[in-house]
Amino acid sequence: MNNINELHADYLKAQDNRSQEQLKIKEKTDELNGVKQTISDLNEKLTKVNHLLSNANKGVGDPLSSEKFVSLKKESNEGKETLTELNEFLILQNNILSSMISNTRCRSNLKMVVEKITEELAEQYANNIKHAAFDDLKAFMHTTLTQQDLNLSNKSFYDVFYYQIGKRLCKHVFTSDDGSVELPTIEKSYPERDILIENIA
Repeated sequence: MNNINELHADYLKAQDNRSQEQLKIKEKTDELNGVKQTISDLNEKLTKVNHLLSNANKGVGDPLSSEKFVSLKKESNEGKETLTELNEFLILQNNILSSMISNTRCRSNLKMVVEKITEELAEQYANNIKHAAFDDLKAFMHTTLTQQDLNLSNKSFYDVFYYQIGKRLCKHVFTSDDGSVELPTIEKSYPERDILIENIA
């Protein structure tokens, strides 16, 4: 049990590190979304400014005063420079975000700890079953083995033996009141396993 508790402490630490990593990724993503929105707004504004300048050059629409023309021209040039800088910044930050996402150190460490805990729990529950019903379990295995009429020299001995044991146990564990058997799926087992890990005292 001590080993389980130590692994659980490692799990909580790895989980916290992973959460911090995900938070940083979210913050960077939000920052980039803000930059993209700024670029979009600036593009829309420049489109309107450049449209007014184009009309003025063509002599179309309301005439512009010299002050207004110079002001719009300055706004257009400064907007283009800002747009170039923002796009360069966006490329740089996108590369940083990609690097953050591809960095699997925290994710891999959490997965490794979870796998160790899962192995320990499986052994613990198997041992609990053995102590709770040792005689019944032993008799069950002997009767199951004799039904297969196999010996250790047969290459498929363990495959058939383990399969029959697992099949019969699952039938009794997962049979519903109406007699139907609904075996667990990996999608259902992961959440169940995670609850067991979370509830380790």
